[in-house]
Amino acid sequence: MKGLIIKDFMAVRTALPTLSVMLLLPLLIVIPMAAISGGLAVQTLCVCVTALLCIINSVVGMSFGSYDEQCGWNTFGCALPVSRAQTVLARYGAGLLLLGASLGILLTAQILCFIFTGEQIVWYYPAVLIILTLLTEGVMTPVIYQFGAQIGGYIFAALFMLAGIGGTAFRSRTLEMSDEAFDAMIENGLQTHLFAKAAALTVLGSMILYVLSVPLSIHIFKKKEF
Repeated sequence: MKGLIIKDFMAVRTALPTLSVMLLLPLLIVIPMAAISGGLAVQTLCVCVTALLCIINSVVGMSFGSYDEQCGWNTFGCALPVSRAQTVLARYGAGLLLLGASLGILLTAQILCFIFTGEQIVWYYPAVLIILTLLTEGVMTPVIYQFGAQIGGYIFAALFMLAGIGGTAFRSRTLEMSDEAFDAMIENGLQTHLFAKAAALTVLGSMILYVLSVPLSIHIFKKKEF
């Protein structure tokens, strides 16, 4: 199974230079700004890195299945002395390794911000990264196994658009609130630890969804004919 995980990362190695540049640019640009201007630039850096890592995890996670289809790997893989369940488990293992590396990069960015500006390391950026990555991979992996990478890409784009519409609607709703009401809502959430509790429950829910999607993907993959 270790070899199957290595195979997934070898398949996307050509995209690694581009992805590395995408991550290094915010660090190289915003950290000097953070050293000068402080908190606002630090928040910008963390938001940029978190958003980029979420996008990279989604794109790379879907690319695993796309490259397999392009080179006819599934037909060849079924002839190997590994079960289809092991093949699926390797795909989920590759996703977890990718998430672990992303968390390491995000933590490094936060540590650099702490060194240069003294800004404290916060928990909600890693929480957002975990939630979005696990939800995306937990939903899209069985979808790609069932419908293929191309249709899965269309479904992912549709879900992304729906999420964008929902975010825009929420943003417009908060803009309708007065500054005093918005500040009071934030302060109440921080004092009652409502945000932390909601984040913890959402992280737990995304983990459960990710785990439950494993047997579903195995079931789908076992029924496929190549």
